[in-house]
Amino acid sequence: MPPVQAKAAAAYPDVTFVLAPMGMHLFLWEAIVACQDHPNVFVDTSQAFPFDIQTFVREVGIERVCYGSDVPYQSPVVEQAKLRVIGLDERELRAALRDNAARLWGID
Repeated sequence: MPPVQAKAAAAYPDVTFVLAPMGMHLFLWEAIVACQDHPNVFVDTSQAFPFDIQTFVREVGIERVCYGSDVPYQSPVVEQAKLRVIGLDERELRAALRDNAARLWGID
């Protein structure tokens, strides 16, 4: 049986889904599979472990990752640091922190 997210994405292919958070380790692979199978699914990085973000980027790509601060429950400094320690280059970091969300929401 496919994950709930994948069922929703398949049923509504013209709707963009953002899995927030991306899975908090327990559901990481469900998020990965949902994104691999459905181009209308994105994730945010809030509360994800750095290793999980790195695994997601390796399996799916940076184009589906949006920074999530999880304020007020987490510090934006901590959440941004997770992206900085996993070895993203400047283009990937800019994509996760800004460009992907701007594209997703239609902001220039």
